[in-house]
Amino acid sequence: MDMTWQQRQFVLAVLAVALFAAVALAVDVRVGEDVTLECRFNPVLMDKRHTFYWIRANIKEKDNVAIGESPLEKNYRISFKPAEGQYDLLVSGATYDRDNGRFECRLKEQGTGIELHSQSVDLVVLVPPSAPQINPVSPVAVEGQPTELVCSSAGGSPDPVLRWYRKGEANPLEGAITKPGGSRSVATLSTLMVRPQKEDDGSEYRCVAWNRAMDTNDKKEATVALTVNYAPRVRVSPSPLSVERGGSVQIQCQVDAKPAVYSVRWTRAGRFIATSFNHTLRSVSLDDDGVYVCSADNGLGQVGEAELQLDVLHPPVVTIGEARKEVDIGASVAVPCNVSAKPAPTSIEWIKEGDAQFRSNGPVLRLNRVSANDNGRYLCRATNMIASTERSGNATFQLLVKHEPGTARISPEEPIAVDEASITLTCVADPPGWPVPQYRWWKAGAEGTILGTSSELTIHVARQNSEGTYYCQPNNDLGTGGSSYVNLRVFQPPRFIGQLPPVLQKKAQDADFNMTCSAQGKPKPSITWLKDGVEILPGSSSGAYELVTDESEGRNAIFTVRSTLRFHGSERPALSQLTADDRGVYTCAFENQIRRIESTLTLKIEHAPILLDHRPKVASNVGSSSVQLLCQVQAYPRPNFEWSLRDVPIIGGGGATGSDSKYEMNVTSITNAANGHDIYQGMLRINDVKESDYGDYTCKMWNAEGENAAAVRLQATSAPEKPTNLRVVQSGYDSLTLEWDEGFNGGFENTIYTVLYRAVSSPSSSSSSSSEAGQQQEDDCQYANPCVIRGLEQLQSYTFQVRAENTKGKSPVSNALTASTVVDLSRIPEPKQVAYEPKTKTISFNVDSQLPLMAMVESRIDGDWSLSQKISVRSPVSREVLDLVKDDVDDVRIKLCLEMNTTLCSEAVVAVTGDLIQEPTKALTELPAKYMVAIIVACVVGSLVFVLFAIFYCYRRRRAQKLKKLLEMEKAHSARPTIGQQQQQQQPPPPYYAGLENKGRDQSLMNTSHGSMLDDAASKNALYATQNGYGYAVASAQNNGHANGGGDWVNMAYTEHSYSNSNNGGSVNSQDSLWQLKLASQNGGVGGVNGGGDHQLGNGTLPDRSYHYDPMTHGGYGGFEDYSHYPPSTGDDYMQRNNYGVVTANGDPYAAVHKNGKRMEHLESTYHNVSGLPDPYMEAEPEDMKQQQQQQQQQMAPPQHHLSFDESLESGYSTPNSRNRRVIREIIV
Repeated sequence: MDMTWQQRQFVLAVLAVALFAAVALAVDVRVGEDVTLECRFNPVLMDKRHTFYWIRANIKEKDNVAIGESPLEKNYRISFKPAEGQYDLLVSGATYDRDNGRFECRLKEQGTGIELHSQSVDLVVLVPPSAPQINPVSPVAVEGQPTELVCSSAGGSPDPVLRWYRKGEANPLEGAITKPGGSRSVATLSTLMVRPQKEDDGSEYRCVAWNRAMDTNDKKEATVALTVNYAPRVRVSPSPLSVERGGSVQIQCQVDAKPAVYSVRWTRAGRFIATSFNHTLRSVSLDDDGVYVCSADNGLGQVGEAELQLDVLHPPVVTIGEARKEVDIGASVAVPCNVSAKPAPTSIEWIKEGDAQFRSNGPVLRLNRVSANDNGRYLCRATNMIASTERSGNATFQLLVKHEPGTARISPEEPIAVDEASITLTCVADPPGWPVPQYRWWKAGAEGTILGTSSELTIHVARQNSEGTYYCQPNNDLGTGGSSYVNLRVFQPPRFIGQLPPVLQKKAQDADFNMTCSAQGKPKPSITWLKDGVEILPGSSSGAYELVTDESEGRNAIFTVRSTLRFHGSERPALSQLTADDRGVYTCAFENQIRRIESTLTLKIEHAPILLDHRPKVASNVGSSSVQLLCQVQAYPRPNFEWSLRDVPIIGGGGATGSDSKYEMNVTSITNAANGHDIYQGMLRINDVKESDYGDYTCKMWNAEGENAAAVRLQATSAPEKPTNLRVVQSGYDSLTLEWDEGFNGGFENTIYTVLYRAVSSPSSSSSSSSEAGQQQEDDCQYANPCVIRGLEQLQSYTFQVRAENTKGKSPVSNALTASTVVDLSRIPEPKQVAYEPKTKTISFNVDSQLPLMAMVESRIDGDWSLSQKISVRSPVSREVLDLVKDDVDDVRIKLCLEMNTTLCSEAVVAVTGDLIQEPTKALTELPAKYMVAIIVACVVGSLVFVLFAIFYCYRRRRAQKLKKLLEMEKAHSARPTIGQQQQQQQPPPPYYAGLENKGRDQSLMNTSHGSMLDDAASKNALYATQNGYGYAVASAQNNGHANGGGDWVNMAYTEHSYSNSNNGGSVNSQDSLWQLKLASQNGGVGGVNGGGDHQLGNGTLPDRSYHYDPMTHGGYGGFEDYSHYPPSTGDDYMQRNNYGVVTANGDPYAAVHKNGKRMEHLESTYHNVSGLPDPYMEAEPEDMKQQQQQQQQQMAPPQHHLSFDESLESGYSTPNSRNRRVIREIIV
């Protein structure tokens, strides 16, 4: 049948509605909020007769809530729009109980009931769930067994989502089974199944609940800790365990189990041992070696156990199959040695007793063709290492080779027996012999009496008649050995004949008291007297005691010694009276080689009280609970004490000056190590100190022998009093120990002491210490007395003072004390390069120290050393002639001692005997190392300079040839010398002046000095004066206003002091004889030989410069001959040059001669007096510049000071061959 269009449309609408209704929509709404439930249908359905309604199904009921446009409950409203196909239900103020459920919108055809439209909406009223809960709350699981954890959460809408997490993990756990609750009243469940291990014990599990009513990050959770019980884990330590045999060891069993175990089970080879965790095995033996098992059970059905290997270490145990073996001579022997050791032995060897040379390695001893020498005891020794220590074991084997005994030997070799005691003599044969020999003993003088037949002879009770010579001789079946003997002496130990009484009581001032004891002994006993354990020495105690000892020798050399200790001496009152200090314990002791015996006497001296350790002041503040006043005395018998305040007696427990509890008194007997016994201390305690208690208290003590009293002042606390009697108790090289008498401490025991000191300048002090001299320093000694002051300089003097300080203030400083440190003996040097020349009895040595030292020279004659001479060391190099009594001295030695204390010395150094090194070479060798280096460097530099000078000299040589001709022309115009009347008188020759003249230098002076033009007579006299070896007088000339008579002598040098090749004292080519006229040729302001003082010439004056020059130091080359041909200066500048002034000789034939043409700065230099060299500065500048500089330098020239010959000697070297000493200078060109 054909359907109309409307019918088709209706059918499609119905099908669409049915399909749409099959799917329920979910709508969320929160409690109290409004929500619209939509229902949409096809408007086509409105053509039918229809009925619209809403059905609600919740947990309580299912019913209509709206029919048509009429809601059936007040919080519901209908929005109906047929034309748009809308039939919505509006819910206001949603609640869970009413609105949570499924709503259905339906459209039915009236009359037929056909459902035209149906649509479902699940309305979810959102409610957050409650916090989750986990069951069980404290879960306990067993390792390896499954355990359920259930998490539940109720009251939420919709049902919450439950997830499990493990602590420390971010991802949720899988495998949990969830059971939804379906409503708020039914909890949602999540079950997690776990199979825990030991490591899970204590792990935490977390359950998290969430639904749509909560924010995304808002979660509710619960946590539970899982307890896992597990079977025991057993561990033993250490394993393997090593212990040495005989030692103790503890085996330890550690168990990890849950629940814990409180005991274990130790077994060894199935045998129960102990139940303690730590089991100690004592005195471990080899049987204890093996495996030990520790097992533990905590009831979970599984037993845990562990094994421990115990190794018992032991030294080698050595056994030999047979202990001894008897063989004939010539047989062979093989003896095995069995060794058991843990660890295994490192070596096995055989040695023979008494034969250090015999040694055989290996476990088997092999001897081929034995002889009597092989007889003896052999030892097999095995060695292993235990704990880095070598351990060994051994066993002995005795090889018995049949042979006759050898010569006997008795021990001890010098036997000494004690009277009434026993002694045993032992006799052995070498070789011993086998079978075992018998020994025959006899005494000299009684050969027929056999004293014994064994190897030992015992004298049970030795007497004096037992002394004598005893013989021993061995023999066996194979023969008889040689005899031997010893001398037996019998000594007697000391024994008292007269002893001291135990106790003796005397009074002070008793006179003529003695103690006597006597004893016998052999050898002679020595006697010693002691008082309180300290020996009384006759020498040191002669002022208080005298010892008288009598000795006598009786039969058998037995001595009787009788000793008397007399209380007599110059230190005693009336020479022999007893004093209180004589109290004590006296001991008389006799001793010889055998024994020491003693007799003791306690001497008590009755005497009046003697005050000890008195403290005259005590300090306490008002309000103090109490203060004690002490009074200590020594007395016998016991003294009585009485205290008084301001002469008013104090009665303990009340009295005239106090209340019932104000004062307390007692007397105590004490023992003082310093003063011995009989010491008593009286104490007065003053309670509740008041101002009125201050004052002077008197302690009075008395006994039957007399009385004594002491004053004690009670005062308020104050600053301490100043220390007194500052003194040095010990001196070191960098420290001093000071001690002082402490003043009253002001009532405070913690008095601090400060030492103030400053250094006193001394020659031996270093620069640093000298700079600190006068600066006061402080050393905080705190409570120390004595106090050690450290950080001082050796051999330095210091001034010390000490000051006390407490909380109340500081005391004044003590008396000043000046003390010095000592020298460090390690810094006293030994003399170096010590040499001795027997011919001249001269000794030389070097000293490398700045200390003030004294050289002690000792000589040895016939093997004995004796002090010969003391030499004060003032320079690094010393050379002295010794004043020895005898010439036949074997050796000489020197030691250096401190000049201030010659007992502090270095080790002695024996001098090398022989010819001393000649000067100046020896002087060079004795110089310190730094000077030697400087000299070597100077020589090298001088050599280089000399090479340069030689080159320069060759260059100037050519010019010198031209100047030589001018010099010859100058001589041709010179006046001829004549012999004057004074010369004809044949006066005696002038005084002899040994020395050398710097002729090259003199020639320059003559060429430039005023008055160089001599008359002929004077020139001739000077020229020919040296032919007869004498110096002749020349014509007189004016000498600075003083007439130099013609009889004045010209100093002419003898040929023996000339170092040129000419027999007249000059060189062959230089005509240097003319130069000797220089002293006589100077007139009119030039001083001659006898001239003196400063001499003026022109407008310039120069003081004398002493010049000493010895050509011998330059290898015999004077250096002036080559320049003798230089002509004198001539020209217009002659007088201007001469105005420089002339340096006079001042009577010194060795005075320096100054060249007028030199610059002043070169005259002042260290090289200006080099003789015989051309002046490189004379031609370096024009003459007008020279004259200007000469005038300026003449005004600026400082006064020059010259030294005499003797004064200048210190700066040079003394030549040994010159008649008068000369100074050698090193000249560097």
